[in-house]
Amino acid sequence: MASLLSPVHAAVRSDAIEPYNATLDNFDYPFDVGRFTFESQDQTLSLAYMDVKPQGAPKATVVLLHGKNFSGFYWERVASELVDMSFRVIIPDQIGFGKSGRPEHYQYTFAGLANNTRQLLEHLEVEQATMVGHSMGGMLAVKFAKYVKDKTARLILINPIGLEDYLNWVDYQDPQVFLANELNKTPESIRRYQQKNYYDGKWRPAYQALLEPHIGQLKHPDYPRVAKNNALTYNPIFSESIV
Repeated sequence: MASLLSPVHAAVRSDAIEPYNATLDNFDYPFDVGRFTFESQDQTLSLAYMDVKPQGAPKATVVLLHGKNFSGFYWERVASELVDMSFRVIIPDQIGFGKSGRPEHYQYTFAGLANNTRQLLEHLEVEQATMVGHSMGGMLAVKFAKYVKDKTARLILINPIGLEDYLNWVDYQDPQVFLANELNKTPESIRRYQQKNYYDGKWRPAYQALLEPHIGQLKHPDYPRVAKNNALTYNPIFSESIV
């Protein structure tokens, strides 16, 4: 997973990270960020995205879908290499993640997120794209490929989750359980979680860059809203397996 990250990102000490609001306004992304405004569930939402184009006509379009504990910025190296190979690369932050809006109330489903992504591609006048999904983004990519077949040229999964029905192994938890966990997070607990679940118990300084937006949001008054959306996005993972 760390290979998704550009090597130019340097490790930053937790105590040196500034507070970031719910939409990471002061956190730099590697490419220009656009905003797509649309209506969903009786509210106006803003979806952030990066649309990186090669010099000359692109030979195809690739859409990169981020995982649960990440957002679009970590695709920097992959996107740069694809652009160098003459691909157009679109990197959305899903609603509830990264620089996109975090609603006070939202029913998260993969079909719904796929529909939001479809609207974004229509807004950008993309007829077809290769859909690349990492981790939770793999679940979303599969749902997109199923429900938006006409826009899916290829489907590529990178370390996807959701390939088994988790409720065969664990009991369903109300989102309030995940909310309590989110509200109890610390910089060190975030690092331990990622080290255990993503890096086989190992740690490199470069991984710290992936923690920066999370730690910055912990320090901001917006964090309860961030935590609520983080908790709500667990629900489709456990209730919408892609077996």
